[in-house]
Amino acid sequence: MKILRIVLILGGLSLIGYGLYIAFFVESSETMKWSGVRLDNQLIGMIGVGLLAAVAGFFMRRRR
Repeated sequence: MKILRIVLILGGLSLIGYGLYIAFFVESSETMKWSGVRLDNQLIGMIGVGLLAAVAGFFMRRRR
């Protein structure tokens, strides 16, 4: 369970970091612009799944 917890936390943080990197530093003409931040459904979903995985890994308890 400890390995699963580590994978969930690191995977979630990496998805959140990659999503924020794409939102602020990569420019594309196909996406909506909202005060200089790129927002589209796939990007919001990636950040959401990363947040869900990180929270699940953080609150995971050791089973006996």
